[in-house]
Amino acid sequence: MKNYDALREKILLELKDNLKPNRFRHTLGVESTAIALANLNQVDPEEASIAALLHDIAKYFDFDTYMFWLKGTSILERFPDIGSFPKLLHAFAGAQYAQKKYPELNEDIINSVRYHTTGRAGMGTLEKIIFAADYIEPGRKDFPGLLSARERTFDDLDQGVYLILKQTVSYLEQNEEPCFLLTKEAFNDMIPMANPSDL
Repeated sequence: MKNYDALREKILLELKDNLKPNRFRHTLGVESTAIALANLNQVDPEEASIAALLHDIAKYFDFDTYMFWLKGTSILERFPDIGSFPKLLHAFAGAQYAQKKYPELNEDIINSVRYHTTGRAGMGTLEKIIFAADYIEPGRKDFPGLLSARERTFDDLDQGVYLILKQTVSYLEQNEEPCFLLTKEAFNDMIPMANPSDL
């Protein structure tokens, strides 16, 4: 990646100014995990680093700012009720913000930011890496299924992504929370990649 070191330093300075300390530590954990997964899956580790650093860039934007960045996007057109899923807004708005702030970034990096919370059908390898790294990074407090998801992801990325999606869908169902359509589509798309023991 061209000018990687300078770009990473610029993003880190912005993150230090805009993220709470625990969120900044989480972001660095996602970065280290993403780099490790990139090296295992023939993906540019520098692209994985930048995508990971940017994944929560909009975490603390307010609602009006989220909607400003989503105005005119295909996400808002397809999901006009997106505002009723507040935990997802930072990913979609963050992708738009990152694209504007860092126009040199390629589509794979931007999509990795955009779909890191929901996933989507047809994810590319870098998207899968950021989606998984956000879930399994070492700073995550332990919860049922985390260790198996972490082990599975490092053993086989596709199987790990499937297991993460399965755990996410199951958690939402158990807590009677709505599952966003993109996540359902991602889950169905990854079923053929699943380890038979996870089905």
